[in-house]
Amino acid sequence: MSDQIAISFGGMADPIAVQIGRLGYTLNEADATRIQKLSDAITLLLIHGMIPDREGHAARKRLMNYITKCISSRNDKV
Repeated sequence: MSDQIAISFGGMADPIAVQIGRLGYTLNEADATRIQKLSDAITLLLIHGMIPDREGHAARKRLMNYITKCISSRNDKV
């Protein structure tokens, strides 16, 4: 996938499936639920000081890689 995808993470960010939809991509329901739960878990760990920022950044980077593997373009369904 050559397109760059920008996703916002954190407590005030829109749900990831909504952000993906705005970019013209889709996630199946199971992936969207799993990804949102993982993102929320990382945010909670950061907010409560359970992991340092460096580890939170690394976890979100891994999550972003997972997201790019799960998304499909709306054009793929034609």
